[in-house]
Amino acid sequence: MSPLPKRAGGPEAARKALVELNGFTVRRGELTVIDGLDLWLESGTTIGLVGANGSGKTSLVEALAGLIPSTGEIRLGGAPVELRNPRRALDHGIALCPAHRGIFARMTVRENLLVGGFTVAKSRLGERVAAQLERFPGLVPRLDLPAGQLSGGERQQLAIARALMAAPRLLLLDEPSRGLSPAVIDSLLRLIDELAGTGMVVLVADQAVDWLYGRVERLLILSNGKLIADSLEGTTSIEEIASRYFDLN
Repeated sequence: MSPLPKRAGGPEAARKALVELNGFTVRRGELTVIDGLDLWLESGTTIGLVGANGSGKTSLVEALAGLIPSTGEIRLGGAPVELRNPRRALDHGIALCPAHRGIFARMTVRENLLVGGFTVAKSRLGERVAAQLERFPGLVPRLDLPAGQLSGGERQQLAIARALMAAPRLLLLDEPSRGLSPAVIDSLLRLIDELAGTGMVVLVADQAVDWLYGRVERLLILSNGKLIADSLEGTTSIEEIASRYFDLN
């Protein structure tokens, strides 16, 4: 396996933590699914968050997106924020592309994009749509088609484009590889690297570690709501730990 890639300049380059979590805890009923997580995420970084089913990946990204309650401290750009609901998370610059895509099948591609821009001033909606169509030119001839007629890869593009309508600082992708071909996954990897190049943090939560290993700058492994490995820490072999949970070839 190839080592995890690094951008020019490495971690010592002029970056700073965009996202800081301190004692971040998420509960579902009586069950603690994220247990006092301390984590910082640098701006302009692609990050893979992996773990087996039930490890807490989806709970973490849903809490960051304001979909489920959380406790503890979260800071964005050094300022404390509250994630009381999805609208508040969007206002702070956090957008989620969920595992189920969340596409409105009966609405057109254009209408789906406009839904993604519901927090954007009407005067800027046109330029936001145009920016996403430039990023995803394959959606242009399908603008007025019902989104339900799109292929799996096109639906994933639309889901990400819709999330990007809010111009987030932190983009959360939950299980983005689900149902996609290797060629489409390669295209997705190029996209997240491009987005990170703009200064965005792109956090990819996925059970399929094989397509992320060696392709993102940082790899985090979650188990039972706790972070058990971080590729930035040299004290533990990320490969050794990952091999206990995944089939890495």
